[in-house]
Amino acid sequence: MVCITTNFGEYLSDYVLENKILPQKELNFCNQENIEIEDYLVEQEYFDEEKIAELKSDFFSVASSSLDEEFDINLKDLIPESLANKHCLIPIKLDGNKLYIAMNTPYMLKAIEEIEAKTGCSVGVCVARHKLIVGMIYKLYSGDNENLSTIVNSMVNEEDEEVVFGQNYFEETEGNIISLIQFIVNRAITKLASDIHIEPMADRIRIRFRIDGVLQEFEVLPKNIHPFLVNSIKVMASMDTTEYNISQDGHWIYKGSGQKINMRVSTLPTIEGEKVVIRLHAQKSMDTPLENLGFFPEQLKLLQGLLAEKGGVVIVTGPTGSGKSTTLTEIMKVLNQEEVNIISIEDPVENTIDGVVQVEVNPKKGITFKSVLKSVLRQDIDVLSVGEMRDKETADITMSAGLTGHVVFSTLHTENSTSAILRLVDMGVDKVLIKSTIKGVIAQRLIRLVCPKCKSFDGKKYKAVGCKDCDGQGYKGRVGIYEVLVIDMHLKKEIKNITKFSSGELQAKAIENGLLKLSDNAQYYIENGLTTYEEVERVLGGEQCYTNVNSYRLPRTTKSKRTLNLLNDQI
Repeated sequence: MVCITTNFGEYLSDYVLENKILPQKELNFCNQENIEIEDYLVEQEYFDEEKIAELKSDFFSVASSSLDEEFDINLKDLIPESLANKHCLIPIKLDGNKLYIAMNTPYMLKAIEEIEAKTGCSVGVCVARHKLIVGMIYKLYSGDNENLSTIVNSMVNEEDEEVVFGQNYFEETEGNIISLIQFIVNRAITKLASDIHIEPMADRIRIRFRIDGVLQEFEVLPKNIHPFLVNSIKVMASMDTTEYNISQDGHWIYKGSGQKINMRVSTLPTIEGEKVVIRLHAQKSMDTPLENLGFFPEQLKLLQGLLAEKGGVVIVTGPTGSGKSTTLTEIMKVLNQEEVNIISIEDPVENTIDGVVQVEVNPKKGITFKSVLKSVLRQDIDVLSVGEMRDKETADITMSAGLTGHVVFSTLHTENSTSAILRLVDMGVDKVLIKSTIKGVIAQRLIRLVCPKCKSFDGKKYKAVGCKDCDGQGYKGRVGIYEVLVIDMHLKKEIKNITKFSSGELQAKAIENGLLKLSDNAQYYIENGLTTYEEVERVLGGEQCYTNVNSYRLPRTTKSKRTLNLLNDQI
């Protein structure tokens, strides 16, 4: 096979397609979940480590390593953890004055020069899988959190019951505080966490990570370092360090593990001190086309019909963290054409899209959804995306824009698609305006996939167990489940007469017209052993879950054709 690309992922994708190892749809699944194709091939046992090593070695014309050899623990003293994370590399052997390192991409000359300058050694390079390198960085530098203990102990005098906050002490410990923050952030990145929670308790600081939508405790720190930890984060995020009795927001860009991470910071005053939540968002271009997001084929067809509308409003609904921003981003990409003027109002802007005018809400500067909406309607727009309809005025302006020939997309927080209509009524939006402008509603959730390495089957259903590969959680990765509700003439009649007591009738009519519910999506994943009933119950809960998922059929020994196509098409 002739290599005509400089990207190993592209080369490997071409290789498995040409040799009929994986179909195109399964590669699309990897793109949806942002899974490295080399990791997927190994974890699903299509290839072993030796085969990946052989292919990488041939592609880059350098030696390869499966990273299964014993490491000299002292090598971590030559390359600091921050440098290892920055370039995603690991030192594996020192031979005289030559240091051998493993990298995912061996042609990063800047990284090699930086290591040679830091160590005084010449550098030899071999290639290894990205995921193995990240795991080995964690193993080599963390141990039993030895680094963390060293950092904390250097800051705190155990004989003191309390450290008095003062500028001199802060200056003396600032370097260690920064190292502590880097340590926590690097661990969060390694574990693919979406959020870091720093929570002051009565006698300690609890550090938790949100991984695959679930909070997990990472570490407990001494309470007396809390002021310095929070103050340093505020400095990094350009926040006011003199204010600690009001909530604040800020952000900074963190460079680590070979990528740039946008760190969105929020503080909240509590009785024990300020709680800090940091949301991690990788600054990389997303490549998850709509057909790969997880919609069933019939749902995708309905969605494509909504995107072809020349006016009206389409709502994307679901709780925080359900993937609404991703869906809106991919919709904007589909509509992004030279002849189309698209303006998107967001809070905050998470993914930049070339060709789309994006406005970030900033209430402190008077830039609110309301004020921007009034302005953009005079900007000769074709397509408008409103991050969220938070009140009646915003909703009225948004709906009116859809009535005057603009295509408008926005979000709400409701439990399903039909509940979004009721929410607008509750906000005071006129029912006539609703039925005249709403073209469709997309409801969505994210459910965790059961870990393929350790899941168990009890004769009736699969259970999550927990192993080293999934960090003991029993689940690994997430997938979207959806409802796509198209407002037709029958539903418009229901909307005209809807009340909070008759919203169930609207849903019944939608189901009668063929609406696939969130639980219908989830059931296919349960039946095929890809998630568990317990996970669906956790995410959907209540009647949405018990309506039909509670009576699901036995899991199939092989995936149904429809379900397999869904999995391969998503993300």
